[in-house]
Amino acid sequence: FVNLMTAFYDAQIWVRLQYAFGALLLGSGLEWLFYLVERKSNKVRFFLIYSVSLFFTFSSIFGGLIIRKINVVHFGSFEGEFGILFSFYTLFIGSSLIFIVSKLFYEVHRSEGIRRLQLLYVSVGATIFAILAIFPSFVLPILGVEGFSQLDIIGSFIYICLVTYSIVKYRLMDIRLIISKSIFYFLMIALVSSFFVFTTFLTTDVLNVSKGGNIGFSLLASFIIVVFIDPLKKLLSRVTDDVFFKSKIEYDKVLERISRILAEEIDLEQLLSKIKKGLESEVKIKTVDIWVKMNDRFYSFKDSAPTEGKFELKFLTYLQKEGGVIVTEELKHQIYDLPEGAVRTSLEELGVIIDQYHWEMVIPIISKGEITAIVGLHHKLSGDIYSGEEINFFGIVAAQLAVAIEKSKLYEEVGRFNEELKGKVERATERLRQTNVDLEARNKFLTTTQNISNLISRSLDINHIIQIIADSIASELGYIGGILSFVGHDGKYLYPAA
Repeated sequence: FVNLMTAFYDAQIWVRLQYAFGALLLGSGLEWLFYLVERKSNKVRFFLIYSVSLFFTFSSIFGGLIIRKINVVHFGSFEGEFGILFSFYTLFIGSSLIFIVSKLFYEVHRSEGIRRLQLLYVSVGATIFAILAIFPSFVLPILGVEGFSQLDIIGSFIYICLVTYSIVKYRLMDIRLIISKSIFYFLMIALVSSFFVFTTFLTTDVLNVSKGGNIGFSLLASFIIVVFIDPLKKLLSRVTDDVFFKSKIEYDKVLERISRILAEEIDLEQLLSKIKKGLESEVKIKTVDIWVKMNDRFYSFKDSAPTEGKFELKFLTYLQKEGGVIVTEELKHQIYDLPEGAVRTSLEELGVIIDQYHWEMVIPIISKGEITAIVGLHHKLSGDIYSGEEINFFGIVAAQLAVAIEKSKLYEEVGRFNEELKGKVERATERLRQTNVDLEARNKFLTTTQNISNLISRSLDINHIIQIIADSIASELGYIGGILSFVGHDGKYLYPAA
């Protein structure tokens, strides 16, 4: 913007602001680089970066330390003389750009997968911008070649395009977060710029301060900005977050609640039902499908009775090979970038399978090298795409869910084993009881026989012996009475004897 203003206005302030904002943006670029790579900020580093950046920012506007004299203003450049600190300013800008590019390519080399692609486009854009910023604006002017400073506008445009491409295609950052932070930095730069303009107006037009006094005011203004920029940053950040993230999901708390369910619930059907409802309500997803592998088949417990699902082997093989969260939109981008051939055709077939279930994200649950479940996520109720934070969240949930499912399956296997063992024990007990009854009856018969034999041996009277046998059968075996008969000599008639 400031470069473009030099094409329409020949005021010297636009040239000075051009160099001032260059230093300020480099400081912001360094801070953004560390946040992009490390995902966290450091207050000491933040203070040091912005202290140097703001020093060169104020020095560009006041005191003639960076630009001593401006004779003629051109589009993106000027005719005049540089100040005594211009070499240090050039060193700061050049070393910062070289460090940013080197750090980005180093992280590209270390990263893999989608993270590598995200950083690759940012690295290429930063390299193009660095080349078009350093040589035309700093190296060539030192060599006496002027008039090419406006080329850094092209570098900025290319850099913004490549970063935007990385954001849209590879989810470098959350769109809402980008808009929020863009407004945040716009407001912060606008306030700082207003303070610069006010200080310039106060020292030159109102107080008529001398050149030496301008340097003092520059240092004082730099000190004030450094002291108050952190509270200002927190205030603006809180305001923009309240506007864009009123209903922001706190994934740490959601993960804590989901983890509690996974740890406490043992019954498989109840576990899957609670996880499904929890994710749908907490993350605000239209539908969450969970298919669990049981006896080499996949079942869903979303209805009252388990529903069997059939997945093609190539689909399961692809999920097992990928091993992590699969975003449908990313898969489509990957297919689009592939040339015609067997690989593209295979991925297109997999995309058709995923589209049949209306899944925007597929999460394979893998345990011991095998897929034990498949989690399919439909679209979010807000209509937003799934962010990097959400993908990381589901990656953590997937690992915990794999353990919970194995635990529930083991619990069910132990339950079935106990039921089978109980049935076997009951059947064995019944057989043992029947055997005891048979043994008791046999023992009673043997005892009765022995008693009768003892009684018979005590008498030689046949009639008495016959009566003893009849009485013993009645008394020992529990009969009310009985008749003992003998076969006659003719073998045709029975004769009652007792």
